[in-house]
Amino acid sequence: MPKRYLLLESIEKLLELENSSAFTDLLQFLSTHPGWTVVATGRDYAYQQIIFNYFYPTGLSHTSLPITNFNDQEVQALCERLEPLKAIAANPALEPLLHNPFFAELALRVSEAGTQFSSGQGERDFRAAVWRDVIAKEQVRIGGMPLRRRQTFVDMAVARAKRMAYGVPERDFDSEAVLKLEEDDLVRRELSKGLVRPAHDVLEDWALEQYIEETYQQSSNDVPKFLATVGDEPAMNRAYRL
Repeated sequence: MPKRYLLLESIEKLLELENSSAFTDLLQFLSTHPGWTVVATGRDYAYQQIIFNYFYPTGLSHTSLPITNFNDQEVQALCERLEPLKAIAANPALEPLLHNPFFAELALRVSEAGTQFSSGQGERDFRAAVWRDVIAKEQVRIGGMPLRRRQTFVDMAVARAKRMAYGVPERDFDSEAVLKLEEDDLVRRELSKGLVRPAHDVLEDWALEQYIEETYQQSSNDVPKFLATVGDEPAMNRAYRL
């Protein structure tokens, strides 16, 4: 029988579900159908709980492969190959970000957009630059697209958190902004089902934090109103703690 592969992305989201019976059914299926190999990506914090709650009861064999950050030599090699990263590497507050492949890629995007950081700027400024240069893409202003991109990305993250769903209907959002975000690898579209979702869980968490902050500002210090609007869905609770 030929090998078959199943890829599960961001498996830590399983811990946010109220009903995980579909995943349990999948594991039962895999335990009785040899020939499948499942490759799952996820955060370190969720590993032990998922293994204990789901894999041990089914007896499925498994192994973990930690993805390590770049070491100093690899960061140096990266900067030699990608000239725009040298300025960020020279900033003591920002250099640690380059050890993480995801943040290194964002740093390259921000640098290529022309953003430069002073010695006194740090992670908060980097994050603001990602919102401005990557998500909103302020340098491309035709049709008010930066505002539309930003709002669409936040709305999409909130809708997915509220519905606790893998994807949300793309018809609910600004279609042109969705396509522009897709072009920049910021959202994923499932064409067969008409669904869309943020492509990166870190940026999705940032969007939820942004929503929480804006909701608080709009609530005029009315705490009950603020809490009712934000809700208590697992993704919202996690973003609130960040």
